[in-house]
Amino acid sequence: MGKKTTIWDLIDAFYRARALFMDIYEAYEDGVLQHAKERGIDRKELRLDAKGISALLDMKTLSDLRDDHLLPLKEIAHDLFRSDDATDLFDRYVHDVFHEISILKEEHLKVYSFAPENAHLEEEEEYAAIMEEVHELFPHKVHHVHSLFGKAKGRLEQILPAFGEDRVLIRSLFLFGDELLGKVYDGGLAGFYKYLYPDHGAIEGYCKVGKSFLASGFLEKAREAFEECIAAGEKAEPKTPEIEQIIKDAREGLAKARKAPEPQPR
Repeated sequence: MGKKTTIWDLIDAFYRARALFMDIYEAYEDGVLQHAKERGIDRKELRLDAKGISALLDMKTLSDLRDDHLLPLKEIAHDLFRSDDATDLFDRYVHDVFHEISILKEEHLKVYSFAPENAHLEEEEEYAAIMEEVHELFPHKVHHVHSLFGKAKGRLEQILPAFGEDRVLIRSLFLFGDELLGKVYDGGLAGFYKYLYPDHGAIEGYCKVGKSFLASGFLEKAREAFEECIAAGEKAEPKTPEIEQIIKDAREGLAKARKAPEPQPR
């Protein structure tokens, strides 16, 4: 029996896939704008030869994105959201991203295959048609995938509150969230908590994971989480009764974590 798919698997796979695509997107945009600037023209008027347009996208990186990141992400989304007669928008967006990246990769290969040094004279007209098509298709596909990732991210943020009590998720986020989310949300994990816990954000998030670690005897991590909660609470304005209660819970949890004997190694 295989490992059960978790919401943490989804979040980890999605944000890693998105990070790799953003590298591709930013390199593509920088390349296009640089070529347009050098020629003193609008980017919509830009026409490059096969070598130039191929250099805008890296074949290996596209393959890595599709095969090593999007394919596993698509399967995870299917496991979590798809049934015989229904699915979630997030699953659809991920499927569409995979499809569009596959097309982009094939078109990139086509451009290389019809580079002038590889083409016969009788293929020149076909080559010209392909190049004209690609000059329209590349920006459309790259920007469409960028839009789809934005929609998928927005949908994921909408459904996050349903998983605010998931032990694997909240612990994994505390351990790896800043590294995974640091370039996506202001404050990294603290910024992400605004979506996971829309009522009280990071204050609630850190307190919940502190309680979870404390209950399982992970005292050092419990102390770290409670301290983060208290620090976030001290900055909160206004301090509502609910926030005051969360801070009180964190202080009590921190005291217990400090007093509890450390587990003995076996």
